[in-house]
Amino acid sequence: MTDHICDYCGEAFATSNELGGHVTAVHRRDQIVTDADVILDDIRRVADKLGKPPTAKEMSEHGEYSQRVCQNKFGSWNEALREAGYAPNRKFRLTDQDLVDEIDRLAEQLGRPPSSGEMDRIGEYHRWTYDHRFGGWEEALTEAGFSQPRSYQERSEIPYGPNWPEQRRQALERDNFQCQTPWCETTQADHQEQVGKDISVHHLIPRKFFVGPDGQFDHEQANRVSNLVTVCSKHHLIWEAVAPQRLDTIVDATQPPERGGPDGVALALRGDEG
Repeated sequence: MTDHICDYCGEAFATSNELGGHVTAVHRRDQIVTDADVILDDIRRVADKLGKPPTAKEMSEHGEYSQRVCQNKFGSWNEALREAGYAPNRKFRLTDQDLVDEIDRLAEQLGRPPSSGEMDRIGEYHRWTYDHRFGGWEEALTEAGFSQPRSYQERSEIPYGPNWPEQRRQALERDNFQCQTPWCETTQADHQEQVGKDISVHHLIPRKFFVGPDGQFDHEQANRVSNLVTVCSKHHLIWEAVAPQRLDTIVDATQPPERGGPDGVALALRGDEG
């Protein structure tokens, strides 16, 4: 099996560049935070077409904007339905065991642990439910008793270096302890309450690029503050897709001057592994 698996749809690729290009070409629209009223109008249009409030799956099939776009904008599919004026599809609270059982079910069906993209496509729950409950997809797999994918293992085997705590602190202070994704207002306190752990500090140029031919990791260069940015778990994957660029810089550069605001901006993403 390849290490480069799309977290959105589960498709496998031989290299990180191929994966990044796929994310840019296929999933770019789902990464854009679109104007709320436009999304709500689309939900209502689909509801009129179907004669009932759409399910998340029906929204992805019939809507101009997918379930993922709605969840990214409003925090959950049910909250998007509420904002559109409809009662949510689910009124019960999922337990951790419900989520783990669904991973187990897909693992039995596939003969291996599912990717987060496969959970989105064929699972009962969305990957963001796992991100919010467990702090990330790999943590959810660990909770279900599965080993982490090799790509995560390789990343975790590279040490952060002795200067990491101080450099991380400086990056957090520079960013006011808030996610730097455009229009995301998640703070350290919000992240601890929602996810149960500290907000992340992301390497713009991934750590693996600072490992020399001798196998030594140059932590001084990798952990310089200019190579770090504060991001929340929900948006970490988007930053990895555009690495080594800064997502906020890309948005500023592509913002139409006549709009004067972020709504409707088409992000020109390009992919490398973050």
